[in-house]
This record gives sequence, structure tokens and C-alpha cells, in this order.
Amino acid sequence: MSVLSKAGVPAVTVRPGTSVMRAVELMQEKEVDTLFVVENDVLLGAFTQRDLAFRVVLGKRDPEKIDVRDVMTSPAITLTSNATVADALRLMAAHRISQLPVMDQGLIKGMITLRDVFHDQTIDLNEELDSLVAYHTADGIGG
Repeated sequence: MSVLSKAGVPAVTVRPGTSVMRAVELMQEKEVDTLFVVENDVLLGAFTQRDLAFRVVLGKRDPEKIDVRDVMTSPAITLTSNATVADALRLMAAHRISQLPVMDQGLIKGMITLRDVFHDQTIDLNEELDSLVAYHTADGIGG
């Protein structure tokens, strides 16, 4: 099954000239940890809470006066829409990130997060546990 079908949070995008302050307001409004920086349908990078903490706050930069293009992470690590959840987990672990934009024909189609992956795995494990409990409590084949 496609990783896009597991994505629970839509990707939120901003233009590179968006102020960091506006970007943070948007992150709060949309309840996301990452914004994807896009211009003319081209993904340029990602602006994350980590970028805010390390590049803005620790850099003592004024969020009203700088744009996301100045502090974003580029290039953004991406995943294709036909990738699996396991592929997403491998990429997240390898790059120490918790969300990935899902791309299809060069366009962002969604975002998958660790929360999405954990939710999906929890459902699968609960179904497997229910099946095992039913099997072991039955009176033999067919119940």
C-alpha cells in the first residue's frame, strides 16, 4: 500500500519570502512541525521547528526581519508516492527527521509523519493481537 494512503497530515507550504514570524504563526494555526518551502511548484526546502530553534533563536535573529529562505533546510528529504511505510521509516531514521513530504510527478501530494507510522503500526498490531486471542480462546478449528 502506498505511503500516501497512510499520510494523516496535509503538507503545508510557504513561499521562500515568507517571514519566519508568519511561518511560525502558520505552523501553530495548522498544527504542524514543518512547512515546505515551494516556489513555482518546485520544492526548495523545509522550515522546521529545529531550524527555528537553532538558526533563528540561537542565531539571535529577528523572526520579523528574516525569511524562511534564509534559515530553511535544503534540500528537503522526500519520498515518492509509491514508497512504503518501511521506506518512510528508513529515511526518517537515516536523516533523523520526523516528517517527509510525499512527492508525485514533482509535486507535494501529502506528508507522512512518525505519528502516522506509529498509528498505522498500532492498528496492525492490535488486529494481529485480536486474531491471536481469538485463535487461542477458540474451542479448536472454527470455534
